[in-house]
Amino acid sequence: MLLYTSFPADVFLILVAMLQIMSPFNYYSGWTVTCFSIEDQLLRTLRLNCKYLNLAVRFNTSRATISNINNTDMCVLHEILYECVLQVVGILSQLKCKGSMSKSFEDFSSARVAMDATEIVQDV
Repeated sequence: MLLYTSFPADVFLILVAMLQIMSPFNYYSGWTVTCFSIEDQLLRTLRLNCKYLNLAVRFNTSRATISNINNTDMCVLHEILYECVLQVVGILSQLKCKGSMSKSFEDFSSARVAMDATEIVQDV
C-alpha cells in the first residue's frame, strides 16, 4: 500500500471508511461509477504519477471513468480532510506547537501547521 499510494495501510483504510460514510457521491462527470468499489476507486486516485490512460489500461476501464473517479475523490477528500477535520478540530495555538516542532522549523517560529503534500498530477 505504501509503495502505491504513499500512505500506510491503516491510513488508507481510515480514508476508505470516511469515503464510505459520505457515499453515495455526486460524481464530477454527472454519472455514477459502479464498476469499482470505493477502495478500488481511492486506490486509482492515489496511485503515484500514473497517467489516466495508464490507469485505464491497467484496470481495464475507460480514461473517462478514471477521470471521473479522480475528480470526484479529490473533491470528497478535500471535504473530509479540510472541511470536516481541520475546521472542526482547529489549528493548535503557537504555544502548543512550539513544544513539538522539529529543529528544521527553528527559523519558522510562527508556524503552526506542517503538511506533507502529496502531489497528484491531473491528466487531461
